Amino acid sequence: MHVYLVYSAFFLLWALFFKPTGIDLGLGFAVIVIVPLTTVLLIETNKDTPYITLITWLQKWLLLFSVAGLASLTVETLWVATLFSIIWLGATVVIACFGFFRLSLQGFRNAEEVLINVGCIYLAIGGGWFVLSAVQATTFLSYSQTIIDLTAIHFHYSAFVLPIASGMLGRWLKHQTVPLNGFAYLAAGILIGPFLVALGIELGPPLEPILVLIYIFFVFWLALIAIRYSFLLRGWLRWFLLLAHAVLFMTMVLSYLYSAGLAWAPQRLTIPDMVRYHGMANAFGYALLVLIVWIVVKPSAKHRPEMPLQPIRGRKYIQDQLFAHLELTPTNALIKEWREYEHEQFHIKNVHPNVLRFHEQTSRYALEATIKWHQPFRWFLPFLLFVTKRLKQLHLPAGKVPMEGNTYALVSNGQEHTTVWVRKHAQTKEPIFTAYYSNWLGSKRYNFIQLPLPFGVLTGLLLPMNDGGDGLYLVGDKTDPLTGVYLSFWKWTWRTPLREVFHLVEKEGTLHAKHAISFFNKEMITIMYVMNEITSPSSRS
Repeated sequence: MHVYLVYSAFFLLWALFFKPTGIDLGLGFAVIVIVPLTTVLLIETNKDTPYITLITWLQKWLLLFSVAGLASLTVETLWVATLFSIIWLGATVVIACFGFFRLSLQGFRNAEEVLINVGCIYLAIGGGWFVLSAVQATTFLSYSQTIIDLTAIHFHYSAFVLPIASGMLGRWLKHQTVPLNGFAYLAAGILIGPFLVALGIELGPPLEPILVLIYIFFVFWLALIAIRYSFLLRGWLRWFLLLAHAVLFMTMVLSYLYSAGLAWAPQRLTIPDMVRYHGMANAFGYALLVLIVWIVVKPSAKHRPEMPLQPIRGRKYIQDQLFAHLELTPTNALIKEWREYEHEQFHIKNVHPNVLRFHEQTSRYALEATIKWHQPFRWFLPFLLFVTKRLKQLHLPAGKVPMEGNTYALVSNGQEHTTVWVRKHAQTKEPIFTAYYSNWLGSKRYNFIQLPLPFGVLTGLLLPMNDGGDGLYLVGDKTDPLTGVYLSFWKWTWRTPLREVFHLVEKEGTLHAKHAISFFNKEMITIMYVMNEITSPSSRS
């Protein structure tokens, strides 16, 4: 509680002593009260997030950043004000990085989390306009100083507080098991709204009131949901949430009356009126009240289990580092047994025994791969091969590649069963790739494949599935909320836009597999494998 009092005391002293204008008062309130309160909310409700260390670090020094922001609004010397505004910009960038990293890991599956993450990212835009306000950018921008100042306010409130508060509402409703029908569309409208308003200001009448009306529609939708379900809260929290969204409802009406007056009717509301009634009501009415509600309620995200990342990191030459630093013993299998992977979409009784045997007795097979790179990725292939050949990792030249490999059990790694599969070119003996194979139990048991990189790890989280016949899919696309390809450096992990699907089938005693990797939805590389059982000559094709 003392943190809130300190920031509030700084704001009151600054407002009483320097007597700022209405616009500066709104900006100052965002800098010294609203953003610090929001960081408290982010920390309290995202304790399991890997990147919470960013916000935790920022909070220790945020008072200094906030005071610098107030100083930028106060001093008259241009270069000093600019310097202080850049310091505040730094704080907004840290918060934006938190949102970006969290979004890159979680993706766009949960609308309420997307609102929170993108709201954090938008704050950096507000920080940028804050700097433009300090440097008096009217000399090189075709906007008045008032418009620049109001844009900075807009991205500190409408583009930052509103999405985050909306995301917290979505989290809370999910915990209350309230059906969130259409919430994804509402989230999209809330996130695109600030840019609709900015575009309306740029284009002016008659498009401005139309674009503002679209945004207001989504804000009304949000306010009605909050008002309807506010009665699930108790005591003063109920009335704070109700009052906050009632204020939001009324200020949006004023916003439309102002923009409509510019286009179609005698203008009865001026910019000073909008600052006084619309701006101050949103800052001291909506933003402050709704943040207090969610700080007390603390609607946390549903816990997402963390993947166990291998401690090994590649340096210069992946395979050399592997054998120099790890205790390995020869083994036969990539997977101990398929039975533990069964779920409602994967039953081993439907899979051909030879297909299952490949992963359970891998050392018995020789592989031949036919690698095809697709346009436009083929253009970068010479550079990629130059790098991967020297790293001795992920070296996949186009054409037919005979492979040989060895499997090793990783000793004393803290996991139940981890196999290291080392593949080389059968003729040149050049390393192709080195991968860790293990499993991870989330909502289901996943195939967990990690490839060491210089100072990092590339992780494929794949889900086994039946293919409708007697084959086997290992799926790393959008089929499941967790599957995909992740990239980790140090303690940071990002979900990449890479998608992969591995399809293994049995044909006349020989195993055939297709491994397709795509970038977003563009197919990047296809690898066709033919797998022959070494110990059974009759099974070779």
